[in-house]
Amino acid sequence: MKKKKWPYILVGSIILSLLLAYWGAHFAVGLFDRSAPPEPETTRQTGAVYGYVTEARNRLLPGVPMLSDVSVTLTPGGFTAESDRQGVYYVTDVPPGTYTLTFAKEGYEDFVLPQVRVMAGQAVYLDGSLFPVPQGPASADLRLSTSMGIGSPPDEVPYNSTVYIDAGRSRNASREGFRWEVYDPEGNLLHDPYVTDKPLSPQVSEMPKASPFMFTFEPPGAGDYTVRLYLSNNQYPEESMADVTVSAVNVAPIALPRVYPAPIPPQKGGTGELAFTSGAQTVAAGETVYLRGFALDDNYPTPEDYNPHGIEPDIYGLNNDHYQSAFSWEWRLELENGGNVHVVDSWLMGEDGSINNTSQHSSFTAQEPGTYRAYLTVSDNDPYGPLVSEEAVVEILALPADKAYVGEDRQCLECHDNMGQSFHSTASVTCESCHGPGQAHLDVRRRQDKLETISVSYDAGTCGQCHEQYYEWEKSMHSDGYAFGFNEIAQPLLLTCGKCHYPQGFIRTTSVMEQDGVGFKDVSTMKPMFPAGPMFFDFSALPVEDGESISCVTCHDPHGESTAENPVALRLGSADALCATCHEEKWHNAIMRGIAGEMGSAYEYPGGEYDLANPHLTEESCVRCHMDTTVDAVDQQGTREVGGHTLRMRAIGAGETLGGYGPSADNGDELRGGEIDGNVLNTGACVSCHGQTEMFNLNNVQAENFNLWLELGDALRGENHGELPDYKPGDKCATCHRGGTLPFEDDPDLVLENAYSNYKLVGSDRSWGIHNPGYIRQLLIDALESLR
Repeated sequence: MKKKKWPYILVGSIILSLLLAYWGAHFAVGLFDRSAPPEPETTRQTGAVYGYVTEARNRLLPGVPMLSDVSVTLTPGGFTAESDRQGVYYVTDVPPGTYTLTFAKEGYEDFVLPQVRVMAGQAVYLDGSLFPVPQGPASADLRLSTSMGIGSPPDEVPYNSTVYIDAGRSRNASREGFRWEVYDPEGNLLHDPYVTDKPLSPQVSEMPKASPFMFTFEPPGAGDYTVRLYLSNNQYPEESMADVTVSAVNVAPIALPRVYPAPIPPQKGGTGELAFTSGAQTVAAGETVYLRGFALDDNYPTPEDYNPHGIEPDIYGLNNDHYQSAFSWEWRLELENGGNVHVVDSWLMGEDGSINNTSQHSSFTAQEPGTYRAYLTVSDNDPYGPLVSEEAVVEILALPADKAYVGEDRQCLECHDNMGQSFHSTASVTCESCHGPGQAHLDVRRRQDKLETISVSYDAGTCGQCHEQYYEWEKSMHSDGYAFGFNEIAQPLLLTCGKCHYPQGFIRTTSVMEQDGVGFKDVSTMKPMFPAGPMFFDFSALPVEDGESISCVTCHDPHGESTAENPVALRLGSADALCATCHEEKWHNAIMRGIAGEMGSAYEYPGGEYDLANPHLTEESCVRCHMDTTVDAVDQQGTREVGGHTLRMRAIGAGETLGGYGPSADNGDELRGGEIDGNVLNTGACVSCHGQTEMFNLNNVQAENFNLWLELGDALRGENHGELPDYKPGDKCATCHRGGTLPFEDDPDLVLENAYSNYKLVGSDRSWGIHNPGYIRQLLIDALESLR
């Protein structure tokens, strides 16, 4: 008798399906993958250009086909390369200069990128996509899409959010053949806010490997917007038209209540008050619980939107506070004990201590044991009609006062033995000091119950219960309330931003650095989709929606061991290593180390002599000066004025004017008046080398560099109709890391742009030579000479 074949066929089919799924996933994720190819090596004398070459054509997936055997040429000089089977090209050993980059292949239109600036020691990443030579008149097709290009787009989108528009089914397109018009709900043609006579155009997606047919548009208000495409090509001049309607709506906010260390959020001026609580959600009866309201709203993606009055700079610069003034708040409070639920709204107190349930920050005293539920609703006060969030709740467990606390760490260490060597292991500090009462945590057995009966807070106020340095930290730039909005940045990018701007992300990143022995930039924000599978974004590493900003535990490991070399358990072992992570590519570090040219934040002119010797670059690096505690001046609250954890180098004096050089922080058109008597200067570190001094302007270095900077600004304006280009709003990463600018009007050889890079670098650094006197001076002198 023949054996039945169907079991074998079934098993074979399953194996084949798994293999197809595996390789299909590799193929698909290869298209989804937004990572750049490996960066080529460069030298201090030469740079490189590299990237992907793709084919601009109709696509089935959000990625685009890689294009091999493409000729890539840099002129002048005739530096050439060809793309490989993966579409990757490398043009290496390129001298510094400004070039034209050309991609060419038979059957395709040439793609030309003019004004490509190559810097010594820098690899420039540029993608190219080639349009096939048109075979007839253009035919436009326009459809709404999704961020990944798959699935159905929603019928309505929140205004101020990103809409994806796909022209990929258009035929016979040329790169220069796209012309756009956008009409508002009243039928008015919208114009580019930066160029008044130019119609507003959707932007080509900036993601690596994204199709050149994928565009993004942000409707600025509620209503139906018409996005219209006129398409032509180089062979046939007649235009084809297609349009889509974007229905933008006002959406309700999302309420996110939680407990936080209090009595008030951090204040940028410093309060001289320690926090009262740890921010734990388990408390003893009789203790006060402090509540924080937080809201997310897709119509208000940035702090500028939801906190319009909290971002105005003070005399020291940026001053994001911890409020969301665009919203209105309403709390209600219930207590459940003995199986009964009681409404106790009258226990809710506002920030001024009066009965109030409409403050963003509220509090109540847990007068009885039981489970408290604090409910929050948020109104967005939107100009298109206020909407109210769904009610959200945070639970607080109040234990009987005599049964709440364990009182010692012995029982905690039976499970958490790795915490025994912590520098916090003292008689006055226990695990419960930070994590709240532990008895309920000990009484339960299931893991989930364990997690729900103990608190973990990354808020600086938790440390601020004991450490007076909290007062100083409040005054530092690190205590800004919001680096950016959770909805402001696309989630794949937020993974990278979270490595610095959120404690959880920084802790994870530094842990991987120490474990794997890699650099900060090399810690991946991607993971395999399945074991040995293709890499994809690790969205589990996203910061929490209402996450804390930079805090004490960003730098200090509260469970770390105190040693002679590292008495306060700094992550990575030293302050220098810590500062170098997030600040590696920022102005200060690039100037200190004389690598601004390599970073692309300055232009080092070929043949220029840039002295890299810098006496201020020491093993202690930033903290040597910024955290020096020699100057003991205090403010009216008794908090240190400069140095220490304020990180400030100067403080305002009796004249209520902050001295120093450069534009005033609260008014960019007003220049400070140099050194001002009465200002407090943190010159402690200066004295150790220069002897007694009361100013930073030693040997007139600051004044001379500042005057060179002013002269360079005037020269640039003189070449550009009296104006200087500025950063586009939203280019936050470029503002800090790359110095990206809008172009000058007539600057084909990037003469103005190169000089402007040095102007922006020196102005943004604001040390006027202190960080690296000779290097800054040479950058300014060379930039001025290039304009002459």
